[in-house]
Amino acid sequence: MNFLHLPLFLLAGILAIVFIAFPPTIQASEFGPCSGRSCGCHKGYCWSACGVAAPGGSEWCYTTYSGGFSGDRAYQQCSSNHQCYYDRKCAGPCSV
Repeated sequence: MNFLHLPLFLLAGILAIVFIAFPPTIQASEFGPCSGRSCGCHKGYCWSACGVAAPGGSEWCYTTYSGGFSGDRAYQQCSSNHQCYYDRKCAGPCSV
C-alpha cells in the first residue's frame, strides 16, 4: 500500500462518519418548488438563501436557470414562488 494516500483514505472515512452522524438538514420536500421561505420569487426573479447563513439566513442571491452555472448572470424570471427551485445556483453574488 502506498502510504502517501493514507491521509486521503482517513479523510474520506471521517467525512463518511460525519455525514452518517449528522445528515444534511434539508428535508426531501425542499428539493421541489420554492415556498418563499428559503427561496422564491421576488420582483420577477427567483432568489435563494446562500452563504454561511443558508438555509433561511439573511444572505441571498438571485438564481440562474436549470443547467446554469454559478455567476453566469442568467437570472431566472418568475411570477410566483412555485416557478423557482431549491437546487438552482446563484446567478450573481450572495448579498445581505
